[in-house]
Amino acid sequence: MKEINYCIEILNLFENDEYSNLFVLKEITSRNYSELVIHLDKIKLEDNNIIEKEIYGSDYIGYFDNTWYQNKYKKYIDLLQKNIAEGEEHRRYGYYFLDYIHRLKQLFINEKLDEKQMLEVILKVDSDIGQKHLFISLLEYMKELEKWSDMEYYIEQMPVYKVNSYRKKDEPTSAFGYQIRIYEYINNVDLNKFKTFYKKCLPAKHKTEANLIKSDFISNYSKQKGLEAAMELTEKTPFKNYEITALKPLVDILSYPEMLTLIEKHEEVLNKQKSAIKEKLLVGTLKAEFNKGNYNESYFLEVYNLIQKMDRKERWGDFKLKDSLFFDLGESTKNLELIINCRKEIKHNLLKKELKYWELENKKAIVNNV
Repeated sequence: MKEINYCIEILNLFENDEYSNLFVLKEITSRNYSELVIHLDKIKLEDNNIIEKEIYGSDYIGYFDNTWYQNKYKKYIDLLQKNIAEGEEHRRYGYYFLDYIHRLKQLFINEKLDEKQMLEVILKVDSDIGQKHLFISLLEYMKELEKWSDMEYYIEQMPVYKVNSYRKKDEPTSAFGYQIRIYEYINNVDLNKFKTFYKKCLPAKHKTEANLIKSDFISNYSKQKGLEAAMELTEKTPFKNYEITALKPLVDILSYPEMLTLIEKHEEVLNKQKSAIKEKLLVGTLKAEFNKGNYNESYFLEVYNLIQKMDRKERWGDFKLKDSLFFDLGESTKNLELIINCRKEIKHNLLKKELKYWELENKKAIVNNV
């Protein structure tokens, strides 16, 4: 627990706005952290029980860098000295508290803490934002183990953001916990329980998270209850305009002609949507068929012509939908000429570059007669 305690001490020193930069600097130097961080880096390298796959993927921060703590220590000493020299008494420009939050998340796993031990650690962290991040990790851990019934005890202890200069009223963070808790009812498609917990997720405030939650529910509902039941659900609040989500699970199951038939059956509903649902479904179906070893060039050309006629205005995440569809379509053939045609249709440079890799791979295959 020595490493955990070190991370908490650093967090609490830096996150306390009442502490001046000079006070924090004196505390860090007087507590002899310079020797402690060398010791922690050494332990890190000697611990053969820790393997890379056990460490949080997206939160992984240089666990195998043998000077990680030393570099962070030096960085924050320099940062404090710079802010003091510039006359800043309390503002800590350049400090990034998530470095140590991510480290604590890793330590939850590496030291194999259970949820009660995690809670003890979290409650020692003074930062409400830091606590929120750690509570989310705790609840994700419980989600993996399907410890659903115990979750609310921990959700109720999540911090409340207090009123300040940019926050007009107290804001509980429990909604982030319920956005994890609700997955019990997404997994078993319990509609009534879903509706109850959906309100606790504060969907009007957390719109991105709410969209993902609804999409996951409709997708599972379609798989478990059948397409027609899911399509009926998309006529009701809060699932309106989620028709493509209901249909999407069938992309991996149906053949191209079967998907066309299904689209025609629901054409009236799909035509009311602003999004190019037909094109999305057909490209997805072709890609799934291609990955199964089923390729039909006439179907490919049919969809290629459909996408060509699309308006370029609609977005799909960070890209134009038209570019995304041509990218996916280009990866659904080994015909070099067709791959090149798809690449030429794409305007976004990143997607053009990515599709170029597939093009080069197929050129090599032709040269090698694969």
